[in-house]
Amino acid sequence: MLNIRSIVTMLGLILSKLAVFMWIPIIYCFFTASEGLSRFFASFVITESVAFILTHSARPRHFSLSMRDMFILTSSVWILGCLFGALPIWLLTSLDFTGAVFETMSGLTTMGASVIPDVESVPRSVLLWRSILQWIGGIGFIIIAIAVLPAMNVGGMKLFRTEFSERTKDTPRTSTLAKNIVLTYMTITLLCVLSYRLTGMPVFDAINHAFTTVATGGFSTRNASITAFGPAAQWVAVVFMLLSGLPFILYVRSFKSMSPELLNDSQVRTFLRIFIAASVMLALWLILGNGLGVSDSIRTSALTVASIITTTGYYTGDWWSYGPFAILIILLILPIGACSGSSSGGIKIFRLQLAYSIFRMECRPLIHPKSVIPQKYNGKPIDSEVVGSLVAYEFSFIAVMILSSAALCVMGVPLSESITGTVSALANVGPGFGGSLGSGFYGGIPDAGRIILSADMMLGRLEFLTALVLLFPSFWKG
Repeated sequence: MLNIRSIVTMLGLILSKLAVFMWIPIIYCFFTASEGLSRFFASFVITESVAFILTHSARPRHFSLSMRDMFILTSSVWILGCLFGALPIWLLTSLDFTGAVFETMSGLTTMGASVIPDVESVPRSVLLWRSILQWIGGIGFIIIAIAVLPAMNVGGMKLFRTEFSERTKDTPRTSTLAKNIVLTYMTITLLCVLSYRLTGMPVFDAINHAFTTVATGGFSTRNASITAFGPAAQWVAVVFMLLSGLPFILYVRSFKSMSPELLNDSQVRTFLRIFIAASVMLALWLILGNGLGVSDSIRTSALTVASIITTTGYYTGDWWSYGPFAILIILLILPIGACSGSSSGGIKIFRLQLAYSIFRMECRPLIHPKSVIPQKYNGKPIDSEVVGSLVAYEFSFIAVMILSSAALCVMGVPLSESITGTVSALANVGPGFGGSLGSGFYGGIPDAGRIILSADMMLGRLEFLTALVLLFPSFWKG
């Protein structure tokens, strides 16, 4: 039996926290006389009122949440947060509500795609709110990835249930671990702000870009995105995008034990190897094939690869102009994502490692038929439940990609935009190929297509099965 009262109460509490964050742009508008004070306050009142009703109208005698309740709650939080988070954007821009919902979903899922044609023309309070939404979405997903998904065994995340418990024996309580991760997240954000300021970036831009860099979101206060700033700022972006693509739980563990556990992790090492290999190949191509200078090629390649593989999605230039080999590299790393337990989206490095490990285990008996070789990942056994969950994740990714791409094509969206836009939404990257998608602008997508892509963003962010399981009638029958 579903604990409806507990679910509704939790939704109210979480919605109330979203309303609290609205005070940041309210205070900003008050002290800077920026446009939007009354409409942000109206959004706060509406959001807080609904949160109050939800919290107090269904308060349970005994609060409890089952695993089935968690599936409903996780998806509902994203949907409800998106609807109410869209209010200020809807009230303060020329976007209709569908466009505002798309913008908000892109923020909370840290995809970074936008339907605002000129971000420099909208009120600065809206730009700040977009950055806050991404910052909230980044830390929110880290907590979900560590505390919720392993228990649900979504996409092979069961592997991390044991791993996280082993690594946190000194701090076994989930609440304590969550506080330490939030503190780490805030510390890295502050360091990012200071680093951007040292490059000469204005305070407002530094704060906004720090929020979206650490969240691996990609929203910007400038139409030219991060390229509107100098080489030093772009290198800062590269460093902090990579730092934000690493498992935050390993930061907590490394800081606590003062050991290099972060660099000893196989997922981290593989992630960095892919980044270096892709950056070197792209830089060589830009030097030899495009005649770009060495320093510019190295910076452009590092910025582009870091932006894509961490699913930040900052606009780094016209990818089409780089040539076919560069496009191939970008397409190959587009859906990968960074490490599990980071703020990044995408398939995640550990799933690629897991799939390769299973592939090797399946090949070895063909060479040595009588051998019995246990399947392991990172020194830990891989059971059939993890393998099945991984297969289900991969099937879901491919199936949703095909269906969404086909739907966009039917609506008249060009094939390249349909496919890359869908993959980008599912992997929460942002930019795609074709038209204006290369800069992360999705204004040319029809309203129905925006709804589909918004659903894709949420499905990708919640690892598919967390939301798709709600579509099965058997789930609701108990």
